[in-house]
This record gives sequence, C-alpha cells and structure tokens, in this order.
Amino acid sequence: MATIKDVAQRANVSPSTVSAVLTGRVAVKEKTKKRVEAAIKELEYTRNFAARSLRTKSSKLLALVVSDISNRHFATLAKTVSSIGRQRGYTTLIADTGGDPSREAAVTTSMLEQQVDGLLLEASQASEHHRHWLEENISNLPCILVENGLPNTRLATMQLNNYAMGKKAVQHLYDHGHRKIGVLWGDLPFSSAQDRKQGCLDQLDKLGLKNCKEWVVDARFCAKTARERTHAFLSKENRPTALIALNDAMTVGALGAVNALDLKIPEDLSFLGFDSFELADHMTPALSLFEHDEAITALATEATKCLIGSIEGKNKMGPQSSMIFESKFVQRASVRHV
Repeated sequence: MATIKDVAQRANVSPSTVSAVLTGRVAVKEKTKKRVEAAIKELEYTRNFAARSLRTKSSKLLALVVSDISNRHFATLAKTVSSIGRQRGYTTLIADTGGDPSREAAVTTSMLEQQVDGLLLEASQASEHHRHWLEENISNLPCILVENGLPNTRLATMQLNNYAMGKKAVQHLYDHGHRKIGVLWGDLPFSSAQDRKQGCLDQLDKLGLKNCKEWVVDARFCAKTARERTHAFLSKENRPTALIALNDAMTVGALGAVNALDLKIPEDLSFLGFDSFELADHMTPALSLFEHDEAITALATEATKCLIGSIEGKNKMGPQSSMIFESKFVQRASVRHV
C-alpha cells in the first residue's frame, strides 16, 4: 500500500506538500498540485484519514511527539495538550521517539500520513541535516517546537528557562558560601539538557570557580550512573560541599550514593535538584528544587492554543518566534550556609 512518503517521492515534493494538497489548508502552486494529484492516482494512494481530510479540509487531529512519555515532565505535557485539544474539538495523537533522531523522523512522517492538522514536537539536536529535514518536511504544517528547540531554526519555539535555571542554581549555592560545587548533567541531544549544563558552567566561570570542573560529571540523566559517579567523587578527600542534579532521576541516584556513604544532607553535603519530585516535601531534609509542573502546564496550554489558532487562521504564532516559561525555585532545607 502506498504511503504519503511514496507519493512525495513520486511527485518530487516534501510529505508536507502532499499533506497540503490533500487538506487544502495551504496554497500550493497549480503545477505542483497537479503533479501530486497525478502521483496519488498512479500509486492508488487511498487512506481513510486522507479521504476525510479531503471532505472536511480538517482531520481534527493534533500530533504530539516527545522523547520519553514515561517521564513525568512529558506526561504532564501530554495530559495538558490532550485536554486543551479535546476542549476545542481535536484528538491528540502521541508518539514517543526514545530520543532517537531517526525514530523522530519516522514518527513525524507517520503523523503527516495521518493528515494531522498541526504538530507539537520536542525536537532532538542530532545534526544540521536533521534540522533541515524537519524544516523541509513540515514546512506547510502548523508546528511549534516544545521544550527542546533547534539552533537557528525558523520554527516557532516554546521552552522553559533552562539556561537561566542553571545559572541560578550555582548562584544560590555560592550565596550560601559554597565554593566547591558539583553538577550532575546528561549529555543528551536536547537543548534543555545542554542549556542547563551550560548555565551552570557559565556561572561557575563567572564566579571564578573553575576548580569545580572536576565535579561537573556526565551522569546520562540516569539514576544508576548518577549513583556510581556521585559515590566516586564523594569518596575522595577533596570533594564538593554542594551538589546540583539537573533532573529527578539523577537526584534519586545521587541521594542513594549519599546514603551509602553515610553522609548527611545538608550537614555533609548541600543538595539542589531539578524537576518536580513528589516526595521532596516529605523527605528529611525536604529538598530544594527547581520545579517545572506549573511552567510545563502553562507552556502546554499556550502551545496548544497557539497551534489551534494557527490551524484555524487566528492568532498565528509566526516563524522564528519564541516564548520562555519560568520554572519555580522552591527553597526547602537541603542547602546550608558554610
């Protein structure tokens, strides 16, 4: 059975151009339109979604593509997008890429084949080629990049203030007298991960704390790796007095290492985490965190409304536009003055 990708290849156009011809949402040159229609006929391309779109000019489908739907962060995003979409008469299709750029490309193509009206995408930063592929293949589809953007992109973007959070985390510890600060980060191809790390590094440099670099460790956003690597540097005589974990999984791993070494927070090690952590208030001591639930909910709400507005020709979010959402820092009892 022919797919929208097959039609695009036969007509020598992008999949989004085929989608535009099928739905009539975006104007397509008459010559190109005829070429696409000829390819559809030659390949006997038929699909229920496409047929419905031809009749109604709208599939009433939104697509949300994220790297890890099991992550609380993205579960909140998905729940909010689905809820807002449903209120406006849209059904949301949700796909998980596992952070794999090739899977991201395949899923995006699949969503185009199902004639979605708009796309919310958490994009990876795999390569310049991948960025060009995305921009070319979704050029005629209303799309907003959510949480993870792309460098030098012409696509609209909505993100958390990840870079600023990294800087604020280091500054908070510095203001409490800490000059030996460790950072657990993850080398993932997403702007959120890179921005948090870079914010920490830039603030360490600004404060003249270049000696801390030995404790800035790639723990892969993984609890097991964070536990192992935290245990390794906390076992040494020269160790940090404060530690930042840039996501919740690494927080769990780092705390496991602290307990295994019979160290106490904040007496032996001040600790600051990222991401909403359900037990943060109930732990002893309660954890100081940058919490994202409210910001993610606000981002997802605004992104969905803007996407639907773009689909329906109202309050369109223009190319290269961006919005930043502020996460909340909750100071509890895991950081002490030294």
